[in-house]
Amino acid sequence: LGFEAVSRGAASATLVEKDRATQLALQHTAQALKTSAITIVATEALGFLATLGPSSFDIVFLDPPFGSDLLRAALTLVVSRGILAPKGFLYIETAAKKVLEELPTGLHWYRQERAGQVAFGLATLT
Repeated sequence: LGFEAVSRGAASATLVEKDRATQLALQHTAQALKTSAITIVATEALGFLATLGPSSFDIVFLDPPFGSDLLRAALTLVVSRGILAPKGFLYIETAAKKVLEELPTGLHWYRQERAGQVAFGLATLT
């Protein structure tokens, strides 16, 4: 999603990935595209989110592995640390069976959908 955002005009994208093989694949892709707008951070997402300050990003994409329980913790960090800029958007993708009926206090759904086994949507600050 970060590569897509940059290809459509985003000034930059920060990709957070803990798996070494995936990090290398992302770096290879960035080099092949000859873009300096992509930053790849080699760490786990919750630790990275915990280091950020207010209004760090205009849009945040959260698409953790569907079998994990990372989404709720990531959402809580985004809100508690004020990571999303005012008027920013939070894109959330998860397994449809785990769709978030309630977002953490401080967020509300702008739009949400389901497609097959995937639930996704945009949330904003309240």
